[in-house]
Amino acid sequence: MAYIVTSLKYLSHLGVEVGKKYLEALQKFPLGEGPGKVVVQVAARSTKEGVRVFSVTQVTDEEFLGAWNRITDMMALFLEVEGFEYTANIWAEASDALELVGLKLP
Repeated sequence: MAYIVTSLKYLSHLGVEVGKKYLEALQKFPLGEGPGKVVVQVAARSTKEGVRVFSVTQVTDEEFLGAWNRITDMMALFLEVEGFEYTANIWAEASDALELVGLKLP
């Protein structure tokens, strides 16, 4: 198993615009209909630099490409918002990370 962690940021005064885009995105990409399991739908916080948001999707090897494409297609909807930025990263579970160095969990 792996996790796709999507992080995004935008300026605080763009909250309404980003919120509207999010509602639009949910229409095109309904929750629970894509590959993988959404572990954290949206977690957000305000900072001095703006708003920071992240989401986490747990995927199997077989689900990875479909989930990755769905997430990046969803994020593309936000790119017209000036100053919007995002990253999507892959995180391994401990058992998979240990396997990379030839070890196993007890």
